[in-house]
Amino acid sequence: MTFTNQFAKKLLDHCFGATTYTPPATVVLCLLKSLPADGATVADLVKADYTGYADVTLSNNGTTWLAGVLADRTKSLNIRVEFPEATAGDCTVVAAAIVDPTNNIIMAKGALQTNREYVALDLPRLEPSDIIISL
Repeated sequence: MTFTNQFAKKLLDHCFGATTYTPPATVVLCLLKSLPADGATVADLVKADYTGYADVTLSNNGTTWLAGVLADRTKSLNIRVEFPEATAGDCTVVAAAIVDPTNNIIMAKGALQTNREYVALDLPRLEPSDIIISL
């Protein structure tokens, strides 16, 4: 996953004196049917649409995220994330996004290593190795 243009601008402005950015206490993890374009907004996200799907809100803290790795400039998820069970329908998920709900911006987005097909009775989940954010 990589930072979006919107989020990168917030960080640059914060680091270089323009404005202050306060990280949100929670972030929202979304499963996506397509990878959003670089200038996409939260409204542009094409989310999973199996019956029962809902985004998952995560605490934005050291329990949810591992410490950053300096050598490869990455930060990884530290927990398994389970999404609501698919009760009907089917959906192919190809990407994920992390949203800052306070500022309503996509913070990071990226393709999954493999596409995932979800059908009724599946319990979609992402493992820590599925979400690695890099600079």
